[in-house]
Amino acid sequence: MKFGMMTPLVTPVNKDGSINEKVLADVVEDQLAHGAHSLLALGGTAEVTALKPEDRKLSLEIVVKTVKKRIPVVAGVIELGVYESIRSAQMCKEAGADVLLVCTPYGGATTPQGCLDFFTAIDKAVNMPIIIYNFPGRTGYNCTPDMVGQLLDKVPNIVGIKECAEKFDQTMQLISRFGDRMQVLSGNEFLAPWEILMGAKGAILASSNPLPTEWIKIYDLAVVGKVNELNEFAMKFLPLVKVLFVEQHPGPMKYSMTLKGFDVGDPIFPICPVSQKARNEIKEMMNKYGVI
Repeated sequence: MKFGMMTPLVTPVNKDGSINEKVLADVVEDQLAHGAHSLLALGGTAEVTALKPEDRKLSLEIVVKTVKKRIPVVAGVIELGVYESIRSAQMCKEAGADVLLVCTPYGGATTPQGCLDFFTAIDKAVNMPIIIYNFPGRTGYNCTPDMVGQLLDKVPNIVGIKECAEKFDQTMQLISRFGDRMQVLSGNEFLAPWEILMGAKGAILASSNPLPTEWIKIYDLAVVGKVNELNEFAMKFLPLVKVLFVEQHPGPMKYSMTLKGFDVGDPIFPICPVSQKARNEIKEMMNKYGVI
């Protein structure tokens, strides 16, 4: 199963907070038309922790129904505890996800054994492919390469890792030690071009919502080792990406999608809408780069 460039989808919502089903389906079709290799529903970019349980399932079902097995659909499991994670994983499996992206347990389980027990419990509950989501900025600790090695030895369904530690050397360790056993996927826009160049199998990047063509181009240049072209394009392109994180995520990302013609609505409470200053900056940069 190829994950390649995976877009963590935004969640379009109506003014009353309900899921905008039509726009979500349109966003999925746009990603497919632009060559996305896989899609992530219910990730952080989808504001999963702010969604009602019934809306989580609905949004995932819409993605699965729209994709129709054309590419893999991955579903995020981002919860505070193991029991909530198991319930979420079971829901995702029932809704038709092909793979789970499971966030490592929050701060309480900082030992390798605690992390191992957590993933073992989820694996036994659902028995389906799992991508580790290592996000120290969210959980409060780093799932080190040594911990990853233990997980691979004990949890048979692990097929990859989304690496968000923002440590290039750690990603290189994961590739060199475990690249033949799982797919290492970058989770950082500003490292992804060069992590893919050095052997990562792809990336999961929020900015591929409004910029799918550009990220597919970077991926294609990196996997064939066109270093000079990759460097030139990425260095010119990344200032545009940076402005999409100018305020609390995913506010700028959702606004950029409205500029692309998708009525995705505002961020879900308690995230605030993007300020007018940021809107002006985002629009100016997107015009400058010719993406709107």
